[in-house]
Amino acid sequence: MRTAQEVLRNIDENKLIEHSFYKHPLMVNKLDDDMIIGQIKSNFKLIFRL
Repeated sequence: MRTAQEVLRNIDENKLIEHSFYKHPLMVNKLDDDMIIGQIKSNFKLIFRL
């Protein structure tokens, strides 16, 4: 049986972030008009890793 720390060390961050986007899609009306998808994802990844 693995500990919680072992499980967390082995999680694929990108898969976790993509799953989070799938479960909680971004609301288009809450985004800046000038932002592109890559910027949105990178900003979300920075927030997610804090």
